Amino acid sequence: YELFPNKQMKAVFDRNCDYRRFCWNEALALWNDEYDIRQLMLDKEIKAELRKAKSQRKFTAEQEEMLASYPAPNWKAIRNKLVAEKEDWQFSYSAHLLQLAVQDLGKAWQNFFNKAQKDWGKPKFKSKRAPKQGFKSDQARIVNGKLVLEKPQGLKANWQPIKLSEKPFD
Repeated sequence: YELFPNKQMKAVFDRNCDYRRFCWNEALALWNDEYDIRQLMLDKEIKAELRKAKSQRKFTAEQEEMLASYPAPNWKAIRNKLVAEKEDWQFSYSAHLLQLAVQDLGKAWQNFFNKAQKDWGKPKFKSKRAPKQGFKSDQARIVNGKLVLEKPQGLKANWQPIKLSEKPFD
């Protein structure tokens, strides 16, 4: 479907795209730091055990303690750190934007460890100059053939549904 937003909606879309990119880049920087620290701190024996199937792994008490001290980063832990460090200006954006960006980053990291994936590689920072910009919302719904998104906090203007190029199937 093609969307036909008004000027106000376009501005909100641009801000949401910018905020999603900001969240992705902040989360990626934090994730890279935690990943690098874990790689530095864990010795070769532990890394060799981690490559084995979960049912075949055997760790000493000291190795278990080391693993607990340097857990593998995951999207929930990264999200919680970002939420705890949120600045005042970030509260004007939907919390769903941050959560979905970090969830997608978690999927990108999972794909990094699966070398059979197409375009395999470590997740990269997003650029403002990239031709394709976007954001996700799990709060969108279609009502009477129009796309309804959640209203941004602090927006005083009238928030309207967005016209679609064609009426969707029910």
